[in-house]
Amino acid sequence: MKALKTEDGYEYKYYLYPEGCSGIEDFLKYATGQNHSFVRLSYLDNSNCRPPFFIREDIKTVYLNIATVSVICEEDVTVLSREDYDNRLKDVIKKKCFDCADYIEGEDIESHRKMLSLNGECWNYEKRPETNT
Repeated sequence: MKALKTEDGYEYKYYLYPEGCSGIEDFLKYATGQNHSFVRLSYLDNSNCRPPFFIREDIKTVYLNIATVSVICEEDVTVLSREDYDNRLKDVIKKKCFDCADYIEGEDIESHRKMLSLNGECWNYEKRPETNT
């Protein structure tokens, strides 16, 4: 699905389009047609996941001040239930983490959510050094 992506210097934030907006052009018309600069949006919280994959149960309603947004674009995202997200993440952990220097077998899934994306990209991956035994 398409979502809005904003940048505030060092961080990207993602939002679902408001009802009736199917793209960025519709959103810009919608936002500029408001009598105020605040627009009610559904924020795709990424404090417990890695974009472009998000957890449906973590979506929050926020009011974005359009006047403070300097960069806005459209991005493809995937929104999953927490159960579906975790099941897919477990599969990625099995394929990606087994040879990571920081991987400890039996770690809970919570420790992987912030670092490992469902596409296999990891912020903390470091290949375990080969040992001669």
